[in-house]
Amino acid sequence: MANKCMSTYSCRECKRKHNTLLHMSGKEQRVANKETAGDSEQNIRMDSGPQEQSLPSATTLVASTLGGHVFLATAIVMVSDQQGVKKQCRCILDSGSQVNFVSKKIANLLKLPRNKTSVLISGIGASRTRSSTSVTLRIESRVKMFGLELTCHVLPTIVEDLPACPSAIRGWQVPDEFVPLLADPSFESSGPIDLLIGGGAFFDLLEIERVRLGTGSLCLQDTKLGWIIAGEISTFALINITSVGQSLEDEWIAIEESKSDSYGRLSKANRRCVEEQEAAIQFQETIKCDKDGRFVLRLPIKPEVNNIGKTLHMATSRFLNVERRLQRDESLRDAYVTFMKEYESTGHMKKVDHHCTSSVRFYLPHHPVLKESSLTTKLRVVFNASAKSSTGVSLNDVLMCGPTVQEELFFILIRFRKHQYVMTSDVEKMFRQIAVDSEDQDLQCILWRGNPSEDLRTFKLTTVTYGTTSASFMATQCLVSLAEAEQNRYPEAASAIRRDFYMDDLMTRAETIQECIQLQTQITHVGKEQKEPLFVIRPEAEDVIKSLGLCWKPVQDEFIFQVASIPKRSKVPKRMLLSDLNKTFDPLGFLTPVLIIGKIFLQQLWQIKVEWDKPLPIEIQTKWESFHQELEKLGSLSIPRKCKPCISEQIELHGFCDASQEAYGACIYVRTKDKDSDGGFYSRLLCSRSRVTPLKGSTIPRLELCGALVLAQLAVKVARAWSCDVKCFHLWTDSTVVLGWLNSHSTRLKAYVANRIEQILEITDAKQWKYVRTEENPADLVSRGVKAHELVPSSKWWNGPVWLSQSTDRWNVVDVPPQDSSELPEQRPHQLVLLAVNPLKDIVSRYSTWNRLLQAVAWILRFVKYIVSKRRMEKTNYLSVQDLADSENVLIRRAQEEEFGKEIKALVSQKKVPHNSKLRALNLLIINRLLVVGDRLTNSDISEDQKRPIILPSDHIITQMIFKDRHHNLLHCGPQSLLADIRRRYWPLRGRIIARSVVKHCVACIRARPTFQCPLMAPLPKERVICNRLFTTTGVDFAGPLTIRSGIRGRPGKKAWVAMFICFTTKAIHIEVVEELTSSAFIATLRRFSARRGKPATIWSDNGTNFVGAQRELAIYTKNIEAQL
Repeated sequence: MANKCMSTYSCRECKRKHNTLLHMSGKEQRVANKETAGDSEQNIRMDSGPQEQSLPSATTLVASTLGGHVFLATAIVMVSDQQGVKKQCRCILDSGSQVNFVSKKIANLLKLPRNKTSVLISGIGASRTRSSTSVTLRIESRVKMFGLELTCHVLPTIVEDLPACPSAIRGWQVPDEFVPLLADPSFESSGPIDLLIGGGAFFDLLEIERVRLGTGSLCLQDTKLGWIIAGEISTFALINITSVGQSLEDEWIAIEESKSDSYGRLSKANRRCVEEQEAAIQFQETIKCDKDGRFVLRLPIKPEVNNIGKTLHMATSRFLNVERRLQRDESLRDAYVTFMKEYESTGHMKKVDHHCTSSVRFYLPHHPVLKESSLTTKLRVVFNASAKSSTGVSLNDVLMCGPTVQEELFFILIRFRKHQYVMTSDVEKMFRQIAVDSEDQDLQCILWRGNPSEDLRTFKLTTVTYGTTSASFMATQCLVSLAEAEQNRYPEAASAIRRDFYMDDLMTRAETIQECIQLQTQITHVGKEQKEPLFVIRPEAEDVIKSLGLCWKPVQDEFIFQVASIPKRSKVPKRMLLSDLNKTFDPLGFLTPVLIIGKIFLQQLWQIKVEWDKPLPIEIQTKWESFHQELEKLGSLSIPRKCKPCISEQIELHGFCDASQEAYGACIYVRTKDKDSDGGFYSRLLCSRSRVTPLKGSTIPRLELCGALVLAQLAVKVARAWSCDVKCFHLWTDSTVVLGWLNSHSTRLKAYVANRIEQILEITDAKQWKYVRTEENPADLVSRGVKAHELVPSSKWWNGPVWLSQSTDRWNVVDVPPQDSSELPEQRPHQLVLLAVNPLKDIVSRYSTWNRLLQAVAWILRFVKYIVSKRRMEKTNYLSVQDLADSENVLIRRAQEEEFGKEIKALVSQKKVPHNSKLRALNLLIINRLLVVGDRLTNSDISEDQKRPIILPSDHIITQMIFKDRHHNLLHCGPQSLLADIRRRYWPLRGRIIARSVVKHCVACIRARPTFQCPLMAPLPKERVICNRLFTTTGVDFAGPLTIRSGIRGRPGKKAWVAMFICFTTKAIHIEVVEELTSSAFIATLRRFSARRGKPATIWSDNGTNFVGAQRELAIYTKNIEAQL
């Protein structure tokens, strides 16, 4: 990026191409490089393609030493529920909060009574939320004898997991003496916050002591809950900004994969959650092998492992219960003791030294489980990792489950039916072949003694333990890792282990005997080298092999079903019926037509609203017993494993679907051709799926559509299992309505139908769907159901329609043309909107001047006249005056019809103009289909246009264009001249306003409009700027008249004026009231002014008559006095 920067500036410190503010010293640079190099492989995901390929945008930012990570004060406290059982809870201490909060999760777990409240909570950035309930709880310190009762408001989530950015602790550590006293021992590990203690209790919890850690602001603060850690770490903060492009790519890949995994629909269950990702990452980081080549794993432990309480008392009590049970059954006790001795002799558990201390230890209860059908282990001891400790937390609660890494059972079984030769295998003691790291073995402790007279001894399990949440993930992930490790040496075995294992059972296949032997040899070698002994079951070893829920006879190469008879029962609840039906495991849908009857029967129990454990009526029990007796007849059924009886070069997949009022479903058949015979075809059932119809009911076409969707989704799974394209399937339905919907536009259908059509066409193509007669449709058996004795010999079900076993030219298939879309049901109603289009607006909007508009309309009218005259009118290349006049009349007439339609209609019908009309005060006439004004100037010697001016609407664009045109032609005259010119022919409504608006917005006028300059002020008079006595130079003037009330009722008021004397120098004002505007009245006023303010040297006035007369009288008086002197 620096090489492509176009800036010419460089750092002033090192002269490199970066800003000086981004410069780091040599030491800081080395530290940053070291940290970046150490974390780059984990934090930054780079593309491994060539350099020319565009890389995803992944950025790593290294902050300077001025910034760091801030640890907030957290603590682990004990809270009690209604029964007094204490549970651990992580809280945060926040002095900036006015109230306390608790998460909804903890409130539900404690089952405390809630009080209704309504509190509006405002946070940073004015974000608001509302709490409607509150609880009162008591917290206790886990390290001190302290308790506190708090009232907390309930919120769904308080804050995100803290700390938000977990980072390694460098340069400082907590002193050893403080570790046992920490309020939150896992303060540096991110975890959920379930309680917030606000400022009301924050300062009451603080103690005096404080210890500073390192050179930053991080410190240990003593509180009544224990020592808390808070403050900032002065270190480099390595921040990884996720690649947007890569994230989007991964998201779309996950979506595409989930489409096929979930029958073409998105499923959140197929997306790896954060916990599953963490378990997978931890597995890859901690997996290793011991000296014997066995896998050694760490348990995928959550940060909440410290919440585990005491389990010794619970484990002891449960073991004594199991021991009493074993004493009652001698054979069970012998098998149990033998199992545990073998467990200890193989080193899978070892005795714990009592002197050994561990911070966290979990004792697992255990009990026996008998499985007579197992070929390897009849009795198995199951360890209960879900048993709760004293804090209510079990081992399974603190173990991450991990993702599913093996393929679905359906895919393995479908592939098992594809090839000519198959074999099965089983991992002997699969979980116990994997060792657990010694650091985690204390979480797998048990209590055991072979004889009640002995003392109880503590053992810890050294291998993966069945009964734990993570056991399945750890074992299956080891198989995947084994396949990846041996990919180059044993590619066939690696592929089989990766794709054909389901838990510890292997069902794999090959096309020839040689390939099968080679595959068996490779798998055996892989197991021996990795200390994973595989117990291989040969076809001749057993008559019936039960693997993955299916019974397989290897000699005959057939599947069989073993349906146990039910005993006579006096009371049969609904729960027992469901259990009886689910005992017949049919993952590939061989028995769907029979089992659908049982499903329909159970659905009917929901309609009569029978409780789960309430005994059913006798008639219902009789019907169920009759159904189950019919189900037992399936014991004589044998199904060929191979869906293609011979090696064939031509393989076709045909799917059928159907629906009834009770159920709908689909089935898929494999049609093959024998390459050694001419024209020989075979057809066999591959798999099927069924659904019962919704209780609320639906129409047959909709149910047929649901059956088609099930078929499309089933075809996707088969295509993925067989690694073929779903577009090669032949899909059949007996519903012409569904075929019509598939060949029509989904936008014309209702939402229910359109959504399913979109899902079907997203998976398949409309050309793949064909019509089949109902009597030839094998899916009809799925939708209606048949009895067991009818299903066993049914060639229609096991081999499909008769014509599937014949050549294509002999097929008697009806080619049904698709129905007209208008005749199909579920059509979305269309609303037609009639819109009256005004052609005048469309034409006027295309032109900006009146002259161009007139010419355009004139040419249109000329064309219309030419067509009307049948082309007998003479053609000219110019417009006449009459053409322009006609064009003007048409435009103005259209404008008048838009604005004054009611008035014109009233005048044409010789009625009065509406009383609310704008033209009601005018004498209206219609001349030449134009609305004009008639007045008293009819007999005057002026033009006809002036006698009867045409009315122009005020707000119409035609009026605006006429005014603009005249304004331009009159050389941009003013508003008055423009309006006067317009009124010589037109009568514009609100003409003065329109004229002013046109002139005001005229661009030429605006540019030519002169700007007035304010004149400079003249120097102030001498009298205004010389310091003198007050009122030496005075100005005088009269204001008024004002009416003065006489105060006597009935007498009118008198007029009066105000004489105002203003000093030139100080702006002081003297006011006198004057009754008259005579010279004598002013002289009297001047006398009063002089008596009060002194004689002025100069008096200035506006030469009013009273002022001039007073000056004259004063001059005569002065002259007489001078003469006398």
